[in-house]
Amino acid sequence: MIHGLVPGRELFTTHADITYSVIWGFIFANLLMGIVGLYVAKYFGKIARIPNYLLAPSIILLSVVGSYAIGNNIQDVYTMVIFGLFGYLMRKLNYPPAPLILGLILGPIAETGFRQSQILANDGILLYILSNNISLILFVLTIISILSSIYLELTKKINYEKNIS
Repeated sequence: MIHGLVPGRELFTTHADITYSVIWGFIFANLLMGIVGLYVAKYFGKIARIPNYLLAPSIILLSVVGSYAIGNNIQDVYTMVIFGLFGYLMRKLNYPPAPLILGLILGPIAETGFRQSQILANDGILLYILSNNISLILFVLTIISILSSIYLELTKKINYEKNIS
């Protein structure tokens, strides 16, 4: 979209030369990386044998240098350290990091969609969402999903407490 290529049928008709060039480029790159990967796999496997006392400081050093290099700002390094400590605490407290990462990535997209539907609805956003059958089904499935996860957690807690006593 940045280069003026809009996803849709025109991508394969009007801009077919560019689209198919990109597709063939991806196919060629995958084949080439497959061949190269077969030859260098044994060397990459040796990386797994590097002891942690050498590997951990190297990863930390590269992370600090990388976070500083993005914006040439020490605040980026502080942000990296804070989020690193937050991730460490999440792991120690047995909270999965995947939902947080998904929320950080998909949150702005969902917020944009919600604002667009607010603009389309003028007022009464819930009635606007529920006016379409597909939207209504997805809304009900979302509510069922949330309630079922809460129910499963509560029953797991109750069963755990019964087993203890």
